[in-house]
Amino acid sequence: MRRRLIFVCFLALTLLLIRAEVIYVAQIGRHGSKLSKTRYFAPKSDEPGVFREQLSMNGMREQYILGSYLRERYIIEEKLLSETYNPAELKIVASDTPRTISSAYALATGLYPPATGPVLSNELLYEEEISLTNRSSENNESSDNNNTTVKQQADWAIPGGFNAIPVKILSAEDDFLDGYSQKYCPAELEIQYAAAHSNKTMEFTNEMRPTLNQLAAMLNISEDKADLQLGLFAYGEMVVMEAEGLPLPVDKNGSFYKNLSRISGYYTLCIHTATPQIVRVFNTHLIQSVLEELEGRINGESNVKMSLYATHNINQVTLLVGLGLLSLECLDGTLSQNTDINTCAELPKFSAFMTIELHNITGKYYIKFLYNNKVRRLCENMTSDGLCSYETIRTKLINGMVSESEFSRVCKRLPTSRVISKFTLTMIHAAFVAGAITFLTLSVLICQKKKRSPLSEHDSLQLIELNPNGQP
Repeated sequence: MRRRLIFVCFLALTLLLIRAEVIYVAQIGRHGSKLSKTRYFAPKSDEPGVFREQLSMNGMREQYILGSYLRERYIIEEKLLSETYNPAELKIVASDTPRTISSAYALATGLYPPATGPVLSNELLYEEEISLTNRSSENNESSDNNNTTVKQQADWAIPGGFNAIPVKILSAEDDFLDGYSQKYCPAELEIQYAAAHSNKTMEFTNEMRPTLNQLAAMLNISEDKADLQLGLFAYGEMVVMEAEGLPLPVDKNGSFYKNLSRISGYYTLCIHTATPQIVRVFNTHLIQSVLEELEGRINGESNVKMSLYATHNINQVTLLVGLGLLSLECLDGTLSQNTDINTCAELPKFSAFMTIELHNITGKYYIKFLYNNKVRRLCENMTSDGLCSYETIRTKLINGMVSESEFSRVCKRLPTSRVISKFTLTMIHAAFVAGAITFLTLSVLICQKKKRSPLSEHDSLQLIELNPNGQP
């Protein structure tokens, strides 16, 4: 009995010691709540500086809270990141839109909040800070109080202990986090048009025609102008209104609102997921970026422990479809609550996030995939802890990509434009300058030659009138 008890205690201790260690995290998050793209129902804002689709105040708060959760999970609990910001450990990438950039900064502030920033170490800089403040406060009645306040603030590099965390903003040509960028994929509009005018979409439009006609009546427009895209925009505005606490123009539990939700879901899905090939095309460079970081951590070639991607809903939709977690069947199932949430994800809402965790268990690597903090099944032999072998997930991710040449063919862009765009511009500029110099040099030489051997008017006319054989 005693030996059995010792064995059980030993086994429990062993299991505790071989606990999975998180060594890398990639988070692909949608931006927070935004201001509406349209103004069909919401009151128009006359505030200066407010423009459509920027991050709202609620959206900023959502991202800050999400960053605070990441701090609790991966700094306090898992000890993955340092308690103070280390540039080598964290990479933040954002699509080139105001709402994603603002979301990235808000999330970073939650991850490394005020009073965690760097402290000044240069004594001369510290003294200069104090002396400058002394001069600026000579006319104040109580300079001692001012000095005390400044001394407390001068301990931090930025008053309040804020961090200046950089965010990499992708150029338009390389913006794989913006599903609508025509510079990244010049054939984007063609792809959207083909998907929006497919037979399947036409059938769905006819099915939703009564709802679209009702929407046309609400907006006081002709029925022929009410299409699926209009339904997408109208539903999107209602979602924004709800997020901002504004009253909705329709009953949220009614059939009209639910049909608009279905229209929005269908149209969002059909844009970039019309065919498996299109899904792979738009997932390629995001998957490639994550895979490079995963491989770098496993091989010991990268110090990056967390990558945060500030994206749009279309990026998340495309990736969920590519991983087999979202489809039209899933969409109808989640709306009717007749599907398994572990295998069928819901459409991304504001601040939705996907998390890819890389775990190390005694030298073997595993992946845990979470969507909105819930484990999703990516392999058949997933453990009770939600882990799948790294090789299984790696194969799944690679199969979800296309080659660079295939991406270029589908998107109709030069195969190497993503990697040599700046170099190409430099070479073109250099060739243009060299050509211009050569042209000017030849022009000068020709002019000088003409000056050395001038022809008379008679000689010129004679040369013109002669044919190649010298006969008139």
